[in-house]
Amino acid sequence: MCQLFQEIHQNHVKLMGQQLKVDLSQEEGDQQLLASQAKELVKKIRSAGRKIRNASQRQRLESYTLYWSRFIAEVTSEYLDVLLCEPEEPLLQTEEVEEKPAKTQDLGKPLEIEKAFQPPLSFNPSPVSKLLKYACPKGDYVWYKRQVGEPIPNCPTHNIPLEQVQP
Repeated sequence: MCQLFQEIHQNHVKLMGQQLKVDLSQEEGDQQLLASQAKELVKKIRSAGRKIRNASQRQRLESYTLYWSRFIAEVTSEYLDVLLCEPEEPLLQTEEVEEKPAKTQDLGKPLEIEKAFQPPLSFNPSPVSKLLKYACPKGDYVWYKRQVGEPIPNCPTHNIPLEQVQP
């Protein structure tokens, strides 16, 4: 069934490329021809609904039918049925996932616990805490001194000297 989906997807992509060319040319006859090809694709997609059971592939097919039915309606004023045919077998909600056996532990051995990341004791998450902090006395501006000997600027709002404060 995957081959059927692949074939439909390739036809969709091919028609999308043709649609770009038709949009650029704006020829009425080209649009009519593309609409008839799109109509054939929509019929094929709807009938493929009987065979394709994968939920994500069916959703993609539904989006293709919606897209092309809108295009056909714009060009020909014809409205198509966009619902996929019901599948012959029940739908698969997700890809079948192979279950891995759970880890087992010998009762005679101590259980090994995987540790989460723990930073070294000397780890300092904030390098800003080591910088000298200066603030405007009026409280609307903060500046950090990054290098020794760096001149301390004035407050850009009030043009007054900044004062050193505790971080």
